[in-house]
Amino acid sequence: MKRATKLLLLLATVLMCAQCGHNGYHPQLVLLDSLADLNADSAVNLMRQIEPLVAEADERDRRYFELLSIKVADKADLLMPTDTVAWQLVDWYEQHGDHRLLPMAYYYAARVCRTRNDSPQALDYLLKARDLLSDDDSQLHLKAVVNSQMGYIFSQQKLYRDAINSFRDALNNDITANDSIGLIFDLMEIGFNFENVNRRDSSIIYLRKAADLALLQKNEKMVFMLKVQIANLYYLLGDYHQARVIIREAINYNDIKNQSAIYSVGANIYKASNMTDSAMFCYHILTNLTSVYAKRAGYRGLSDYYSKHENLGNAHFYFSQYRLYSDSIDKITASNAIAQMHSLYNYQLRERENKELRNEMDRHKRILYAICSSALFIILLGIIVFLYIRHKDLTVKIKLERRKRIETAIELASINSDERNNKAERLLNSPIVNTLRKILNDPSNINKVVTNEEWEELEECVARLYPTFKDSIIEVCKLTSFKLHLCLLLKAHFSASEIALLTQHSNEAVSSARRRMAKTAFGEDRAPADWDNFVESL
Repeated sequence: MKRATKLLLLLATVLMCAQCGHNGYHPQLVLLDSLADLNADSAVNLMRQIEPLVAEADERDRRYFELLSIKVADKADLLMPTDTVAWQLVDWYEQHGDHRLLPMAYYYAARVCRTRNDSPQALDYLLKARDLLSDDDSQLHLKAVVNSQMGYIFSQQKLYRDAINSFRDALNNDITANDSIGLIFDLMEIGFNFENVNRRDSSIIYLRKAADLALLQKNEKMVFMLKVQIANLYYLLGDYHQARVIIREAINYNDIKNQSAIYSVGANIYKASNMTDSAMFCYHILTNLTSVYAKRAGYRGLSDYYSKHENLGNAHFYFSQYRLYSDSIDKITASNAIAQMHSLYNYQLRERENKELRNEMDRHKRILYAICSSALFIILLGIIVFLYIRHKDLTVKIKLERRKRIETAIELASINSDERNNKAERLLNSPIVNTLRKILNDPSNINKVVTNEEWEELEECVARLYPTFKDSIIEVCKLTSFKLHLCLLLKAHFSASEIALLTQHSNEAVSSARRRMAKTAFGEDRAPADWDNFVESL
């Protein structure tokens, strides 16, 4: 009752100021600004009531209403507008608007950027807001929240010492402004960041100060949360006795909605203190809570306990429950992500369809981007076509030159010379060729098997007489072991049918291989005999 009376008196004061033309803005807007700090739900209702009226107001009031809409959305945990809206407001207040509201525009632009995970841009806006804010009483609260938001960003980026400095600045602002709620959060965040830099003793000091202040304010929920955190710090420091003392104090302020926190920390403390019964009690309590996170922690503790004591039946049961709730948490995380996407889509449909927020600069950028992209695509396409045509021309040229070179070699080879005839005779009379002839003529060697050593001896014999033989073939086509053996046998004047027997292939396979190599060498379909002539010319 007292709280409601106090709220009504404060609203009456605001209305009186509004009627006197406070800041020259519409009285309803001044009321909305103040109400957003006092009661977010009431501010939401008022915002929806006056929205049709503001549509007919001048631009100064419309812009102020847009800024207050972001403020109300932030206070009431509603979906924040796009960063384009925030950027337009900042631009308007920088160029045309009331410069007294520019720090506020910077601050809520930063809040919008944080919802988009754009921390660098948010920090830039916060720095601009801090530079503009003075230390007079009317701006102390905004300066405090600006510093605290900078602290949150630094903490997220793991710049914990910078975060501590920012929260200390916020602490000094709230001390001057006598904002007890702000002081509790400032002390608490300083304590959390000291813990992040492994200064747990300092962390405990600040968290205890925050807890004492929350106790004076009779904010039992904050006292409970802070006591649990302090107990956990003592547990991490290994002071289990003090941890047990603090966790028992926290029970006196037990927050039913956050029981999982106290029993999770309590279970760790009692387990480390070898107080198994108390730890098991906490684990069982956790399994009976509605929170799936609490259940997972409880079942994990019970599973570990029974595994340690070799009670495999209970260990298996509790571990299966632990896995079950772990899977549930994974599904909840995925569902929340999908729900957030749907919420954003529905909000944009509902709130943006009737608003004219076409940014001319963005439109020009899109057109310029499309033109540049198209030009780049055409240029790249032209380069690709040019390279393709050039490659094709070079390929044709290479093939023609190679065919001409091969045909010339064949023509020159057709002119008998004593040296060429001598080499051919030496090859035909070589031991390895005679061995291969014996294999062909040996009726007992039905499969006509040639050993690896014999193939190597044939290759060495050909290489001695014709050193460039193998390299010349590789220049015009890829060689497999079968194709190499085929070419070696051709050079030794074995017939196609004899080659088929010695290589364990069919006559068709030998003919096909010669035809494919001829096509590769000449760049066009040729008869197998053309390949034979080429091999003979080498």
